[in-house]
Amino acid sequence: MRPLSWCLLLVAGCMDPEDSERASLDLRFPAGNVIDPKGPSASLRLAVTLEEAPNACSLVWSVEDPAGHRVAWEEEARLEDGGTDAALWDGRFDDGLPADPGPVWITATATCPDGSTLEAGEEGWVVRLGLSEVDLQAHPQDGGAVTLAFHKLSLWEEGITVLEDLPEYRSHPEGALADLDDDSGTARPQVEPWTHPDMPPWGDGDPGDGAFNLPAAFVAGVRVRVAVTAGATALSVRTGVPVPALGPDTESARAPDLRLTADILAPIDGEGRTAPGSVTTFESVGLPSTLGRTELTLSWAFQSWWAGAWHDVPGGSRSTTHRVYLLLDEPVLLDGRDRDAAPPDPWVGALEDTVEDVQGLEADTGALLDALRDFLHLDPYLVYNPGDRAYSGYVGAYVYWDWIWADLTAWLDRRDGIEMYCHSVSCLLSVLANTWGADTEQEVLGVGFTTNYVRAAGSEDWQRWGFTSHSVASPDGGATIWDASVDMDGDGAPGSAPHDPLAPKGLPQAEYLSLLTPDPIGIVNSGPCYVF
Repeated sequence: MRPLSWCLLLVAGCMDPEDSERASLDLRFPAGNVIDPKGPSASLRLAVTLEEAPNACSLVWSVEDPAGHRVAWEEEARLEDGGTDAALWDGRFDDGLPADPGPVWITATATCPDGSTLEAGEEGWVVRLGLSEVDLQAHPQDGGAVTLAFHKLSLWEEGITVLEDLPEYRSHPEGALADLDDDSGTARPQVEPWTHPDMPPWGDGDPGDGAFNLPAAFVAGVRVRVAVTAGATALSVRTGVPVPALGPDTESARAPDLRLTADILAPIDGEGRTAPGSVTTFESVGLPSTLGRTELTLSWAFQSWWAGAWHDVPGGSRSTTHRVYLLLDEPVLLDGRDRDAAPPDPWVGALEDTVEDVQGLEADTGALLDALRDFLHLDPYLVYNPGDRAYSGYVGAYVYWDWIWADLTAWLDRRDGIEMYCHSVSCLLSVLANTWGADTEQEVLGVGFTTNYVRAAGSEDWQRWGFTSHSVASPDGGATIWDASVDMDGDGAPGSAPHDPLAPKGLPQAEYLSLLTPDPIGIVNSGPCYVF
């Protein structure tokens, strides 16, 4: 590497000795001396000022790396005494290829009409920057992080994948030559959020097989921390060889200091200093307090330290978008692994299936159950049929079962048609409520009774039924009841026409039972439902 220098050449008779001693060319970096040539909008700002020169001079810029790769260009403007010229370098050499990470020597040469020249040089630095991983984490004081699961491995293959101990965002496959560049040396693109609700992006493979951007879930209103891992390795376009992100290890002692900033997040350490492969943790201002789904977009900027200040690195800006589900509370699903049922982790598919009806609700159990009840009852692909046991099953005697389950996988695909009886409907309502964080059980009513006039889901007809039993959902042991199977007659005379439709949402038990039947019945079995 050449030392910093400038020189002055004289042509006899054109510049006197006194002028030659005063003339100078000053080279500066107005916004730092670091560039990532593979990043977006990469242009390193250069500037020179000509002082004490008696003639207007033309200017040529050049950039060279230690291996001899070079680019040079001439500025059209002519510098006069006290004049300043600015230029931009896009981080590429004459062959059009981006410079590899490491130092470069930047030179400005002013040539005056009398043949004299002034030269100034400074060291710049090429880097490769990027986000290798982004992990959304629970704030230690708030908690509220929820582990999600996908319920299928492929379009036709069942199998639950729990997203535990995985960062939400990973930019590269494990074992890749470089985490910042692909095998051609091109910068890895931003990974868009994975929006398929049923199966993970790696299918029945391994999460290490590729890049991914997974959804996350938290209790609404909590704060989250965001842990960001900076990429460590680039790939030279010119040689195809992996190179450290800041240049050769032999130069690392002189590499620039870096930090990572975010538009809406503050680094925990107060400054956000980073280095390739290191983790920088940020603390957010909090998630929305309403239920549903939000797209959390984070804008990142790498900065370098130069001349006593931090400057945005040209090509060092990034953004990531993260899909986040906002739940009422931590889910209360049963762990069914000891009976070949699902683990106690909410399914992305179940959240996505119901999110439109839940979106924007206040974090309230009653409001959530109201929305989920209507979601099921008004679903055009659900018809209540007291004789169809699709989408649920039980172990033990009918009504007095030891445990019961909802076949949620089949339901999300409507694999067994659109008809089901009340025990399936109530189990689905219970499971969906538990998925969103409302602790809700199935309550079984009976045994043997005739209903008042009710209107079944999927029907416009009011009729009376002879039931062995009926089941509903409740978050408080049956004190209040939600029923997605039927509408009731709320005109004060439920045993006769006309009929005033009443959706049974949060009805006190005694009121609900009086609307359901004139017969004396009560709760004969209760509990949560397992999930298959």
